[in-house]
Amino acid sequence: KKTMMYIAAMRQASIQQQQRLTELYADASIDPESKVSEVMAIYDAVGVRTAVENMIQEHFEQASRALDAIDEPSDRKQPLVEIMRMLLNRKS
Repeated sequence: KKTMMYIAAMRQASIQQQQRLTELYADASIDPESKVSEVMAIYDAVGVRTAVENMIQEHFEQASRALDAIDEPSDRKQPLVEIMRMLLNRKS
């Protein structure tokens, strides 16, 4: 998830925000709490959460369609559906 958030942020961020994110990720000497706070502030400013949630939903729907296309009884596909839902709703 962190990589997807970073990619989404880099796509939507201004040049200055992109440069700052690059610096924050590259500089190990920055206080971790400060780093996380600043990264999250940039993510919030560019709407990363919404972008990533939309990507996740699109991938879930694509996977659901692919699973529906498999010619097997639904009870045989149910364990996969449950795993998909678990992954969709996980928090970390």
